[in-house]
This record gives sequence, C-alpha cells and structure tokens, in this order.
Amino acid sequence: MQSNRPDTDIHELDTKILFKVLYTLNITRHHVVSYPSNHPIIETSATQLLSLLAQLLKLTDRIALGIARDVILVGGDVFERGNAVFRDLANGLFESGVVSLVFNQQVCLPEIVLFCQALGRKREDLIAQGGVSGILARAGVRGIEAKGIDYSAFHSTEMVRIQVAAGAGPEEPGSGLWEHFVGGLMDGTLDTSGSGYVGMDSLDPQAVAEALNRRSYRDEPDERNRPASYESNIVSFMKKLDNEEIESHFRKETLEKLGVFIGKLSPEVRKQFLSSAFRSLAARKDLVEEILANLQKETLLDVFTQIENQQIVVPQAIMTLLGQMSHQRKGDEHLRDVAAARRVSDDEIHNRLKILFREESGDQFIPDSYRESLQSVAATMPGALPQSRRIEELKGSLSTHFVENQVCAIILELIETIDPDEDQARSLSRNLMDLLIYFLETGDYRALAQAHQRLLGFDRESSPFTLPIANEALVFFSSPAIIDEVLAGLDLWGKEKHEGIRALMRQVGAPFVEPLLDRLAEEQGLTMRRFYMACLGDLKHTASQAIQVRLHDRRWYVVRNLVVLLRQINDPEVLTSIGYLVGRSHPKVHLEVLKTYLHFKDPRADRYLVKELENSDMERKLNAVRLCGVSRSPEVIRELTRILDHRGKTEDIFELKRAVLKALAEIGSPAALPAIEDVINTRALWSPVLLNRLKVEAVRSLVHYRDQRAEELLRRIAGGKGDLARLAETALLRGGEGQK
Repeated sequence: MQSNRPDTDIHELDTKILFKVLYTLNITRHHVVSYPSNHPIIETSATQLLSLLAQLLKLTDRIALGIARDVILVGGDVFERGNAVFRDLANGLFESGVVSLVFNQQVCLPEIVLFCQALGRKREDLIAQGGVSGILARAGVRGIEAKGIDYSAFHSTEMVRIQVAAGAGPEEPGSGLWEHFVGGLMDGTLDTSGSGYVGMDSLDPQAVAEALNRRSYRDEPDERNRPASYESNIVSFMKKLDNEEIESHFRKETLEKLGVFIGKLSPEVRKQFLSSAFRSLAARKDLVEEILANLQKETLLDVFTQIENQQIVVPQAIMTLLGQMSHQRKGDEHLRDVAAARRVSDDEIHNRLKILFREESGDQFIPDSYRESLQSVAATMPGALPQSRRIEELKGSLSTHFVENQVCAIILELIETIDPDEDQARSLSRNLMDLLIYFLETGDYRALAQAHQRLLGFDRESSPFTLPIANEALVFFSSPAIIDEVLAGLDLWGKEKHEGIRALMRQVGAPFVEPLLDRLAEEQGLTMRRFYMACLGDLKHTASQAIQVRLHDRRWYVVRNLVVLLRQINDPEVLTSIGYLVGRSHPKVHLEVLKTYLHFKDPRADRYLVKELENSDMERKLNAVRLCGVSRSPEVIRELTRILDHRGKTEDIFELKRAVLKALAEIGSPAALPAIEDVINTRALWSPVLLNRLKVEAVRSLVHYRDQRAEELLRRIAGGKGDLARLAETALLRGGEGQK
C-alpha cells in the first residue's frame, strides 16, 4: 500500500537526530575503510547508524540527501554549512561519484556495511563496476539508493584528441585557457535554483560575470570562504598563462576576456576578486600590469576609487606598480592621485595606528551627526546596545553542540545533587551515555575529559544512585572499543584535535597506557612517535611499570624509546630495570642508558663513562665524550686528557679531540690545562689544516676555565703573531667584559 507520508524536509525532521545520523555515517565510513572486516567496531558503529536512521524513518518513508563537493543538502537546503565533519563526508561521497543518497524503510545492517565498503574503493574500480549504484544494485540492496554519474555515458574512441567542432582542427596550447578559468571558478558549487549556473557552451565573459554576481547575491551570508577559492583559481590560471608553449594570440585573447569579465562584476564581487588577485600575485607585478592594462578606462577608474576608499586590499608591492603606472599615464590625473595618496611610510602607518587605537580618541573618527543619532537611540534603550562580539557569542550558544554541552553539565549536576528514584536514575544514566557517545562522535574530546573529571569527583557521601551511575560512565571511558575510537580520532580528525585527545588521555590515565605503547612500537612517522611519547610522558608513574615490562622487546629502537620515556618520568627507581642493558645492548640503546644514569647523578655513571672512553669503537667513544660535560669525576677528566695526548693523524681522531676539548670546557677543571697547552704548542708536518682547527678550538675553550693559569696562557698566545694571537686577544676582551 502506498504511504501518504511526505518525503524528507529539513524543517520537518528532528535535526538533532539528523545531525547524529550524518556524524555516525561519516565515522562508520572511516571505520569500514580503516579496520579489518571482522573488527567489532564496524558492527558497533553501523548498528548505531541503523538505530538513528530508524528514528528518522518513523517520520518519513525516505531520507534523501543531495551531495555537492563540500556540502550536504536536505530538502533543497544546505545542512550545517561549514561543519568540518559534514564537509569531509560530502567530499568522500562526491569523490566516489555519489550525488544523491536515499535511505528508506528497508535499510539493514549488511547494506550499510556494503555501502561503506563501496565508498572505500578506488575510483577506477567504481567506474569499472558502474559506480556505487551498480555495486548496490548487483548485491540486491533495497534500503539504500546512491545515484551518481552515469559512467555508461562515457565510451572509448580511437581519436587521439576530441575536437571542439568539426573542421576546427586540433586544439592548440592555450586554446582552452578561458574555459579552464571559468570551470575552476564555478567548480564545486551547487545552485539549487539553476539560475546561477554557466554551462561550458556559454562562456561569454559578461555571462560568467553575471552568473557570479547572482551567486554572490544569493550566498552573501556564507561567502567567507569565497576569497580563498578565488586565490587558488587565480594562481592556477596564471600558471597556465605563464606556459611558454601558449601562442601569444591565445594569451592576448584570454587577457582581454578577463578584462571584460572584471568590468562586468558587481562592485562587491570585484572587490573580493581583485583583493584575492592582488594578494596572490604580489610577487608577479608583470602579470598584474597585464591584467590592469586590459581593463576599460571606466573600470580602471572604478577600481582605483575602490582602492582609494580602501575597499580593495592592495599589497605594498602592487601599490608601487600602481604608482609607476600613474606616471606613465600622464592624462589620468585620478590614477596618479590615488596611487600617490596610498604611498605611506611605515613610520607614518605606525603613528596613524597609534592614534586610531587610542582609547580616548574613538569619538574623533565618528561624524558628529552620526554620533548624536547613536546617542539618541541608545538613550531610548533599557540597556547598552550589545556588541557584535557578544551577539556572535549569543548565536554560538544556540548551536546544537553548545546545547549538548550544557545538557551534559546539567545531568552531571543532577546526578550529584538529587535523590532520584530508580526510573529517573536509569533515564539520567542513559542520557549521560548518549551524550558521551555524541561527544566522541563529534570529536569534542575536551568535553569528554571534563565529564570524566567531574565523575571522578563524586564521593561516597553522594546520593545512593550517584556512584552506580558514575561507575557505569567511568567504565565507558576504559572500554577497549572506546579507547580504540579515541585513538582512531588522531587520524580521523587530524592535528586539529591532537591536543584535545591528549588532554582526555591525560585525564583518563591507565587504560590508555598499553594501547599507546602498542602504537609507539609500530609507528613509522617521527612526528607521531614524539606525540605518543609526549602522551605517555604525561601519564608518568601510571605508565612506568608497563614501560619497564617491555624493556625486553627484541627491537632496539623500541627499547631506546622506552628508556627515553623512563628518563622523562624522572623516577630514580627505574635504574634497577635498565641496568642489565649496560654494555649488552645496541649502541644507541646503550647511549640512552648512559644518559639516564647521568641524569639521575648515579655514581655508576662515571664508571660506565670511563669504560666507554676506553672502548676501541670510535662511534661509542665519541658518543661517550659528548656526555662527559656533566661529569666532575677525576677519572673521567684523566681519560679525556689521555685522548688529547693520542698522536693519531686521521680526521676521526681530530674530530674526537675537538669533542674532548668541548667536554673539558664544560667541566672547567684546571687539571686539563696542561694537556690543552700541549695541543696549542704542537707542531706537525702532516695534517696542518686539521691541527690548526684543533688549536682554534683549544684557544676558544680557555675562556671557560675560571683559573689564573688559563688567563696567563691566553696572554702568552696573544703576545705572539698570527690567527691564534688575534683569537686569544679577542677571548681576553670577552673574558674581561664577562667579569665586569
């Protein structure tokens, strides 16, 4: 029997549920692509989506969604324009060729999973199988309709190039410049009325300008992102225009069309377009000059008037060009006056801004008549007029997400303060869990962290129903599926949400330790490894035991990172766990172990350093020398001076000795001065360049010794001749300034 229920209308649906449906659809799409097909999280998210769809389908037979490149439409209206998650969902559907998506009463769990699997396929596979709609049709799916591009309309041809018209000849480089520009300008937009669309068979510059004017008029409240799209399109267009293969007559024709196009734009759209053009082409004054040269005189005068009124933003480099152009056009007095008026020195700009932003000077910039009108209006008001910033805050308080945050705060307050009966307690618990899931799905990890902190604060003196509800909610935070979901958000949401996720992990604590360690062990990227280590470092002693258990991992790079983490935790007790790694591990692990012993000033650290300095392996010895600067052990100092006395002539030996001089300078012990003096007095026939570098390092190091003998040595060297003498004299002067 035919149902009489109407199709979807954005105003008739429960927008709160629709909001959740779209969020959950996007999450399910990512889960299906990211996890193995038998992973439980796929069934969990798909089941939740099915439940939400069932709630909406009680109101209508079908839910129809329109898909553009970056927006979703319901009932002909854009739904939540600017929402990052919906933009991601729209882009994913659009890239898979889906332009219309319908859910009906027959939708089921397997169909949802199959649909999301289809969205995860490569475009070539989708085209070969007739798109997402073809995959669904062959599988007998009845509850989901995904209409898209009709790939069957495309067919192969033996022609090497498709000609524009019969007899027109092959396309020459640059012949499609204007078409590319217009296509890029209009790409990714959806005009539900049809009046703003320009077909590729109607590319007259005036028609394109009029279409852009109409689109701007309709979308004016949401035009915040338009300048960015202009900039990217202008840059792309100018790159094509710069192509050396383009015939000059095509270039000239395209620039003439661009001039006509700019001339036919409305003042508001022209302001946006030229501001973007000047900003993106600030380094290409030659191209700006070509564009301006193709404008009609009337248009050029209008442009200069807009610049004079500061309606068009012009970088200083372009203003210089305008000044030059004004001198070239002697007859155009207006052009010269505008350019001259806009050339202002940096100091003058600074002084003007100081005057403008002086608190007590605000009235100077408001006309008297207008100020009197404002005061008369304000006098009739019961209170002060709200500021625009306050209005924006009030608008934000009406958003769905803000309301959900406040509802969560109220529920937590009720749980702690009232004494509900069993049914009320169950209802509060269910609503709280729904909100926690909502925050997880929308990526509001800070709200989750705040809720967890509040739940932990409930004490034993709370009402009898408080603790069971709190405990149930706390179990949610420690659930493996939820932890996986939070960590998956690192990839799903990107860097924007990393700090929020880190705050949540820091708040929840122990349940995240093992999953973080697993991810750290497998992560290939340096940035994410550092992020995981920072998160584990936040957990400090909570993570310490789990880290120590994993020190027996066979992968040296994993053990190295674990030793670094234990050092960051700053607990000397960890030394008992890493002692066995000394001398028995990979050199890089061994180095981090030595750093850890030195960090905690353990007496064994100096013994380990001496052993490393005696080692025949040059790399291990050099690493040990670089750590010696924090030691004050006489044994370590003696071993370092022995290295200086070594008579080797290779470049490695000289590099090692330079590192020794730096370490001894950090220590600053006078016991090293005789060895340093020997280096400075050394004469050699071989490797004079390397030896001279070593002597320079030795002289520079002397300023770090707070001993009279070091100063006397510098004075003796300064009394001589050559580069070392000049270097010693400079060192003495700097040393004298430091003492003052």
